[in-house]
Amino acid sequence: MNHKKIQRLWRDEGLRVPQRRRRKRVGSSTVDAPTADAPNVVWAVDFQFDADKHGRPIKICSIVDEHTRECIGGLVERSITADRLTAHLEDLVAARGAPAVLRSDNGLFAVECGGVTRRGLG
Repeated sequence: MNHKKIQRLWRDEGLRVPQRRRRKRVGSSTVDAPTADAPNVVWAVDFQFDADKHGRPIKICSIVDEHTRECIGGLVERSITADRLTAHLEDLVAARGAPAVLRSDNGLFAVECGGVTRRGLG
């Protein structure tokens, strides 16, 4: 029997049909996201993927100051390793100072680089 028939039988008997509970979304937080109310407070790191005319992958990393919308750095390479990204972020921090927040919305790639970049920015 499918769930609709079971719900109909319960309703016919006057029983309360239990509602399905929704699962909590992974990664949702009750903490407010920091706002970029001044330059050099929040940097956003975004990864994009493309292919050249031969079909070989190209990875693009853009680093943007969220307040000024200025592109402060970036990488375009076949493979962007955590060490390479950390070195690039350290160069930016040396030139501009460390941001209060480094924001990225990418899942696994950001997780792989996350611990390394936090150490590099700290």
